[in-house]
Amino acid sequence: MGLFARIFLVVSAISIILIGLKINRLLEVPPLPVLENTWWGPGDPKKVDTSIRPFKINIPQKVIDDLNQRLQNARPFTPPLEGIQHQYGINTKLLSEVVEFWKTKYNWKERQTFLNQYPQFKTNIQGLDIHFLHVKPTNTKGLKVLPLLLLHGWPGSVREFYELIPLLTKPQPGKDFVFEIIAPSLPGYGFSDAAAKPGLSAVKMSAIFRNLMHRLGFNKFYIQGGD
Repeated sequence: MGLFARIFLVVSAISIILIGLKINRLLEVPPLPVLENTWWGPGDPKKVDTSIRPFKINIPQKVIDDLNQRLQNARPFTPPLEGIQHQYGINTKLLSEVVEFWKTKYNWKERQTFLNQYPQFKTNIQGLDIHFLHVKPTNTKGLKVLPLLLLHGWPGSVREFYELIPLLTKPQPGKDFVFEIIAPSLPGYGFSDAAAKPGLSAVKMSAIFRNLMHRLGFNKFYIQGGD
């Protein structure tokens, strides 16, 4: 065997080994992250009420009146950049239409009634009051009830799930299971407290929702994540 052939075999063997090592690393199951129970509320950690409290949306009329007054007294918007849609933020032409809709057509009382159609609760997790929907199925005889955690995205709200919830909690033909829905508002969204400290990433937020599910009695559950 010539020198060139030997070099070629050595290089080929090394390449195969390196490729094998890379494939092996790709197939390895990474270690689970350590989810710490960080205190995200204001100040130092303290004892809080960890009970699960019923909640209903009830915005005082004076708050709505104040908003309407602000909308009526809003200054004219700066004209949008020519030939631009939303590349530099919301187009002020569209914003004007949105504000006009709020002033003349939006009925908060009707919307509030709509949003209150599902059972809602609050509980304090790691210093934050977390708001969530908890919808249990009916007619579950002979069916497995599977807890399902629904998480909306950035930006978003639990409103995204309102048309979906009846489909998930209602027994379906040919299915031997039905879902029990837990849909929280992310910290800082809807009626959940915002973090008082920086660093609440998606991974750290998952600890909050794991603890929420544990508090509700679910050690194992399904999850859907937006975004």
